[in-house]
Amino acid sequence: MSLRDNGNSNANLTLFSPEDLQKYDVAITPDLPFQRLFSENHASWIPTYNNEYGIMSWLLNQTKEG
Repeated sequence: MSLRDNGNSNANLTLFSPEDLQKYDVAITPDLPFQRLFSENHASWIPTYNNEYGIMSWLLNQTKEG
């Protein structure tokens, strides 16, 4: 089951394209078929730690209810 199926409306999934990662000089594998771009060119922690798209801000503002 997904997080949203379990009632978490704040769940987010962000996939970074090879171009997004290239901004941080992350080595990418050129000319991959589209289906493999997001699985093979993964280094999501780099733009995340740099607060790309506000992900870290969002993460640090989450609270546990209950």
